[in-house]
Amino acid sequence: MTDPHLVPIEELNLSVRAYNCLKSAQINLVSDLVGLSYEDLLEIKNFGPASAEDVIKALDRIGMNLRLTTPYLELFSPAARAVLVAYYCGGCGKAARIAAALRAAADHVEWPADVSLRIIASELESQ
Repeated sequence: MTDPHLVPIEELNLSVRAYNCLKSAQINLVSDLVGLSYEDLLEIKNFGPASAEDVIKALDRIGMNLRLTTPYLELFSPAARAVLVAYYCGGCGKAARIAAALRAAADHVEWPADVSLRIIASELESQ
């Protein structure tokens, strides 16, 4: 099996806009992509939230995700942040159930919170 970090972005089946923007920014491999945060993607010329969501979904299909940044945690209530921090710091052994709950919650909130939930869920599932 090929290391997913070495997959060229051509194989992600991205939208034309997302693909062209990434290529213009000299992002050629998944390894280039996973080092970026959601905010980093939005700084790429002509790259908007729809393109970012396209990338997140494509990475999710191959079990990868963007770099998570601390500001995402500020989207959650203090109780939710405490649960996430406890999980990341101590681990609870229930990553799949937590990820499923986060994905279900993402269907009921608006952008950017839904993207945050999906990114965190992908991270949990990859552990």
